[in-house]
Formats: sequence, structure tokens, C-alpha cells
Amino acid sequence: MNIEAFADIDTVEYPFLKVFMEQMQTAIPRPMVPDHQMIENTVNPEIGAALRGMKTVKEALKAIVAKVNRVLEEE
Repeated sequence: MNIEAFADIDTVEYPFLKVFMEQMQTAIPRPMVPDHQMIENTVNPEIGAALRGMKTVKEALKAIVAKVNRVLEEE
């Protein structure tokens, strides 16, 4: 991210970029996590189902825990 380029961004025309630019001032990369892809592939569909109203948040989280626990037991 080139923070110096922020001076050239028109936040009047693109107001949503102002918040993004503020966040980038203190943003840090997420830590390296073993099996990150497995976790993301497990969490994202369940959270998506909860956001779409296909599952309750409690049901989605319960499914996430069950899936992750199965993978961890296999290791």
C-alpha cells in the first residue's frame, strides 16, 4: 500500500475511500496461521449462511466448531 498516494485520491468523488484510507494508517498484516485456508473455507460458507438467514448465528458457529474439530482430530 502506497500511503503517499492518498493525497491524489478524490474523497469527494469516492467518499467510501476516506474510511479505507484512515484504516490503512494503522493497518497491519494478519499473522501467519497454519491451516488458514482450511479455516477460511470452513468459516466463510457458514457465516454466509447466517448472514443470508439460512442458519442462525448459533447454528453456523456450532457447525464451524464441529468441522474444525474434525480436521484437528485427523492431524
